[in-house]
Amino acid sequence: MKAENGRSDKSFTALLSLLKYIFLEANELPDRTYGAKKILCFMRMIYERIYACPKDCILYRKDYEGLKRCLICEVDWYKKNKNKIPAKVLWYIPIISRFKHMFRNLEHAKSLMWHSDERISDYMLHL
Repeated sequence: MKAENGRSDKSFTALLSLLKYIFLEANELPDRTYGAKKILCFMRMIYERIYACPKDCILYRKDYEGLKRCLICEVDWYKKNKNKIPAKVLWYIPIISRFKHMFRNLEHAKSLMWHSDERISDYMLHL
């Protein structure tokens, strides 16, 4: 959700804190971005960190990996006055890693396989 909506770490931490407050019952939801990242590592989700232009022009990978500035908008890839901390980072989780994680749980695997195993395929629309 953080990556899909372009949320900063600060806004995602605020969202997590709000959700933790809303779910008053004892819950294990992390209240900070750091905690959410630790859960990703615990689940052994393989991810790749890719630096991106702060204005979303390019990703600094493959041919652009060694660049210090964006070719399009000429903005540096790192935050100003910081020790080369990237301004924007994309967390890419490869599809194979996602599928492995989704099929790890037997109940989820059954739900994911429903279309191929149990669906009535008589070329009619069923509700």
